[in-house]
Amino acid sequence: MSIAADLLEYLRRHGRQLEEADQHDLDRWQMSNTQAHRARDFLQWATARRHFRRGLLLAPRPRHHGSVSMTDDERWTHARRLLHDNSIDRCDRFAGLLLLLFAQPSRRIVTLRTDAITQRIDNRAVSLALGTEPVVLPTLIGQLALDLVVNRYRGRAALAQTSDHDWLFPGVRAGSPMSSQNLNIRFNRVGISAQPARTAALMDLAAQMPAAVLAALLGIEVATAQGWVTEVGQNGAYAADIARRHRPPRKRAHP
Repeated sequence: MSIAADLLEYLRRHGRQLEEADQHDLDRWQMSNTQAHRARDFLQWATARRHFRRGLLLAPRPRHHGSVSMTDDERWTHARRLLHDNSIDRCDRFAGLLLLLFAQPSRRIVTLRTDAITQRIDNRAVSLALGTEPVVLPTLIGQLALDLVVNRYRGRAALAQTSDHDWLFPGVRAGSPMSSQNLNIRFNRVGISAQPARTAALMDLAAQMPAAVLAALLGIEVATAQGWVTEVGQNGAYAADIARRHRPPRKRAHP
């Protein structure tokens, strides 16, 4: 069976047409098919003929054999390294944390502007606006966010002053943001594979909050959020692991 036929059959089993498929459908299919990258030409053809939504992302061809998934422990290990390793570029650190902790895709990260980050006057808390509800950042991440706003990466050619634009992740060309392809290359350089990292983050977050809250915080569609919540709910072992991880320890009874 061709890879295109496999995708169409997958969508049919889930009651979807190709024209109706969203990023969640594509992500779930990619998780079940290691050859999903081979559908790129078919999807480009379908997109050009308006049979498939524009802007949906297909995982790139794997660079090596083996598992393409990321465990939650691996995700948190990457996050701690980005949070504390000052030898890594601040741009890569904050972008990587947006991916690992808030499941933001590269195409969304590079479109963020400086006004997405705000700081309260009264308690100095730093917030990040990804959706309709801002996220209050932990102290260290908030400090990194403010540092990035003040000292933005200006591209290797440094063609423009930061006052000329308000992109949080400026690109090489003056007045333009970094490309998502370039950001993915930077993720690879620090040892992070974007698609597995985002999937792991989405599963973790979907196990902890309702779909409406997830959508409001991450800036995704409610239907997409509900799909991830349902996916995690169907994976009983994963949901049970999340519950154990967040359950407070029992207090010992004193004799």
